[in-house]
Amino acid sequence: MITRRIVVGWVALLLLVVLAGVAMATEVTLQWTLPTLDCEGNALDQTLLGPVEIYISESTIPAGGAPCSDPADAPPSGFTPVTVPAGTTEVTIDLEAGKTYFFRSRVQGQGSKWSNLSNEAVHIIDHIQVQPPTVLIIG
Repeated sequence: MITRRIVVGWVALLLLVVLAGVAMATEVTLQWTLPTLDCEGNALDQTLLGPVEIYISESTIPAGGAPCSDPADAPPSGFTPVTVPAGTTEVTIDLEAGKTYFFRSRVQGQGSKWSNLSNEAVHIIDHIQVQPPTVLIIG
């Protein structure tokens, strides 16, 4: 009888921990359209594009310098990107609930030049948002 209560107690505790973890994170699907022009206005060969970098932050992400300048090609300082393979236009990530997130992306073109950073997208994930994945379009 005592053993059964202990097992039931551990199962209830484990269930609470699992439910707390589910309530703390939610899936967000990010989608984007690959650029067709580089920062100089030249057509990009879609078959030669390199990886896509997605920057995610809880505060606004600086856009960089003027188009095609070295600061515009450099990644934002202090941000670690989520890198996805070339040609990818969607990725699903887990984000913590109860926070506001800011997103920007860039893609590596022919050679070593990167595109300028995308427009900034913003998404708020409510504490009680336990629902199907959210789709956010970066662009």
